[in-house]
Amino acid sequence: ERYNLRLQTVRQSAADYVVYIKDRSPAQKIHWQRLDRVSRVQSIELRINKIGHSPGGYVLLSGTYYSQSSINNMDDSSSDDGRSSPPKLWASDIWVYQDKKPIEIDTVYLSKMTGSKRSPIYFGISINKNKLHLREPLVLEIKGTHTVGVEVPESFLWK
Repeated sequence: ERYNLRLQTVRQSAADYVVYIKDRSPAQKIHWQRLDRVSRVQSIELRINKIGHSPGGYVLLSGTYYSQSSINNMDDSSSDDGRSSPPKLWASDIWVYQDKKPIEIDTVYLSKMTGSKRSPIYFGISINKNKLHLREPLVLEIKGTHTVGVEVPESFLWK
């Protein structure tokens, strides 16, 4: 006979059955390097804090983004009291280029959709290394009314 099981994480005292999973694979860690590249256009700031290399062959970019005004994006909304609210950042606003050609992004993580200098949007981006070209820098751009971009030197992509 076959059974379909659904595993759910609960307190051990509330569980009908307890399943222990033993991981025999050696721990594989992401190798991170500090990058700290920043670009500012008017009231917009894009910063790549660090770059990582995963054992699975991905380049990972980690950074922050914020805007002090509502001029850089499509969503120029106002709050109830008439003040301008910050624009929203969508995953579709984020582009990666090499040699002025777009590179496919595998994953985008955004901590939230609006940010300020005191509370920026944190992002994480993963790109398969097989999709990158050797000896070419990478450019991360966020597009809106004002496009802001940060270059990642090729020496950081292949360490």
